[in-house]
Amino acid sequence: MTTAPLTLRTRTRPGKVMGATLLGTSIEWYDVAIYSMAAAVVIPQVFFPYLDPGSGILSSFATLAIASVARPAGALLFGWIGDTAGRRPALIGSMLVMTVATVGIGFIPGYASIGIMAPVLLVLLRGLQSLAVGGEWGGATSYAVEAAPPRWRAVFGAFPQMGNSLGIFLSSAVFTLAALPGQEFFLETGWRIPFWVAGGLGLIGLWLRFSIEESQEFLETKQNRIVNPHAQKARMRPGLLLLGMSLAGIFSAGAYGVVGTYVTSWFDTETRQRSISLAYQIAGVLGAFTPMAAQLLTNAAGTSWVPVAVLYVVLSVISFWCVASRREGPLAESDDDAARPASAPAR
Repeated sequence: MTTAPLTLRTRTRPGKVMGATLLGTSIEWYDVAIYSMAAAVVIPQVFFPYLDPGSGILSSFATLAIASVARPAGALLFGWIGDTAGRRPALIGSMLVMTVATVGIGFIPGYASIGIMAPVLLVLLRGLQSLAVGGEWGGATSYAVEAAPPRWRAVFGAFPQMGNSLGIFLSSAVFTLAALPGQEFFLETGWRIPFWVAGGLGLIGLWLRFSIEESQEFLETKQNRIVNPHAQKARMRPGLLLLGMSLAGIFSAGAYGVVGTYVTSWFDTETRQRSISLAYQIAGVLGAFTPMAAQLLTNAAGTSWVPVAVLYVVLSVISFWCVASRREGPLAESDDDAARPASAPAR
């Protein structure tokens, strides 16, 4: 039996796909980035004031690492939702959880007010953030690639990747503005403002995601499953901080941009979101321990930055080797092949 070509891919307008994936993912990563910045410059003083500065920063980074174990759980949870109920409800769910958790962090009283409950609540809400981020990338990437018009899959697959850099840039700008009135204001109230801003951004993200239609490729696969049972088998000064974060985002964008399309093509539509989510978030858990490792090296080496630089060089070499070992790539099917009706002969 011949299957119809995926002409339904283009039903959701490209602008809506970009809004739901690129802008939506930017908002999610804004939420993640403001916590990472706060972990370096304010959380040690607000939530761990009883520790010496080095230990306070280390404990702050520990909240990043410990809570990150929820990322694979988020990948499985939202991946299961995305692969069974649809990409749209998974995208809405991850945005809702992330928004509630991020705004909640902005309202947690400091250690001076409620004692040990302050870091406890911080870790719990950070865990919810990680849960949401665990489900974000896989859902946004799956939707972007599946909703792409023929021959545009690689471009649309880069939308969620670009959201990472945009979110970091936006968070750096908001954090810089919040720090302008002075250190006293910043430590008392100013650091909370970026977290409160996340509430408004989250509403925008939810509106964008409620406005999209379900992935047509997902709907078609789901329909085919019903008709054909066999388918079921098958941390510095504000201006320098902004500059540094922006440069990092620019130089990483080239490599990061293609990951979505590259990895998505390894899995079929029926298990795609949970599979790419789990793989990506396991890597994210390992990456969350990097700030702790860097701080341990800094504590041991005094003010020298050399050990940290060596650490990142080693990580870069490992990354290069991994990419080089897969240079042939899994993209056996070209965009031309994806656009061709199933009955047309392959080249």
